[in-house]
Amino acid sequence: LGRPTPKARTELQEAIRAEPDRRAKALLDATEYDALRRLAAERSVPNSGVRTWKASTLALALDTPACAGEASSGQPYPDAALARLARSRGVEVVGLETLIEQFGALDGLPPDTERALLQSVLRQAPHGPNLIETQVTRYLRKDAGGLLALMQLGPVPDDPATRTPAEFLRRLVTDRTKRMVERMQPLLDRGNAVIAVGITHLPGRDGLLAMLERAGYGLTP
Repeated sequence: LGRPTPKARTELQEAIRAEPDRRAKALLDATEYDALRRLAAERSVPNSGVRTWKASTLALALDTPACAGEASSGQPYPDAALARLARSRGVEVVGLETLIEQFGALDGLPPDTERALLQSVLRQAPHGPNLIETQVTRYLRKDAGGLLALMQLGPVPDDPATRTPAEFLRRLVTDRTKRMVERMQPLLDRGNAVIAVGITHLPGRDGLLAMLERAGYGLTP
């Protein structure tokens, strides 16, 4: 939500750096690793990241195909644009989590899961542009459940090899949703809060809306 301090940048670099035996080169065979390096170059992920980042960080960094990156080039992320607008109007801005916490939620994945995660990234890559089009279409239709299902089933539902590992998604979505709900309740109770989260945190029994309802909050679409 703001420019990170040198200390915060150092902490983030430490948080995303993998142990040598848990880096992509150790997890993948030579052919897969070469394919990962080519994909990273296409998507402007530094080679140093391929060599040293955790598998979960690489998966997040490689999630957006080049076409989507080009379309948003030079534009701030929606989070940053919203925070900038709020500050320009004198509105307090509070983060529900830090980047360190976001990456930390993905720590401790078993090596087999990390390997499967990187392999799924490679298998999803050819479907990247179509996947983005489908995501945008479902978003514009306000189909939060459909977007979550797309994350869970992958771009080719009949091909399990293209699916993102369920354990990774549980930590990325469900576990972080629980933390968000806990941290937003004092803000909701104080009143006059505008809270923005990624759309896939909203639907389902373990989604933010159901959790808030179970906590006693009234919801109106």
